[in-house]
Amino acid sequence: MQIKSKKLKINKEIIFLDSSLYPLEAVYTTCYTFLDRFYIFLDKKDNKIEISLEPKERKENLRNIKGEFINELINNSLRYMISKRNQKIREYIVKTALFFSQPQEELDEFLISEELK
Repeated sequence: MQIKSKKLKINKEIIFLDSSLYPLEAVYTTCYTFLDRFYIFLDKKDNKIEISLEPKERKENLRNIKGEFINELINNSLRYMISKRNQKIREYIVKTALFFSQPQEELDEFLISEELK
């Protein structure tokens, strides 16, 4: 009895990224965006990130997926950079909002204790 194997043609797209250009957080966010349509496999070798996208449905067309993925990656990279740049101001706004949400009596006591220092 011979064992036969059948080579399957797998419909997938492989994208290679330079890890110095894109933050890993942006890569993860972009992959998350595509999770409903693709099985995603990530690998990192040296300074490269390899992303393999395999469609969950046979009807999925891979023709434009690389461009779609890269556009979303650039979008998420920009959001990440802006978020990092504005982190301190966001923290200040939240602290201020929480501070002034305290009852007036506690605020007065705090301000008086700060003046005495």
